[in-house]
Amino acid sequence: MSQFSWTLLDDFGKRYEIGLYHGDRSKYVLIYVNKKPIVVDFSIKETKKYSFYIGHELCEMKIEKKTGQF
Repeated sequence: MSQFSWTLLDDFGKRYEIGLYHGDRSKYVLIYVNKKPIVVDFSIKETKKYSFYIGHELCEMKIEKKTGQF
């Protein structure tokens, strides 16, 4: 299981807590902002890119598969 979190400050000073969870065995992906899920994917088997808005900003997150691992 891989899990990461970080903080984003937008141009207006608003703070966003962003998190990413990826289950090694389940292949589930969960992306959340301020503890609210914004992306749920139940079967990621290959490299995949997700696009979503945080406030007024368009964000892209890419989960890459390299040598059989994410």
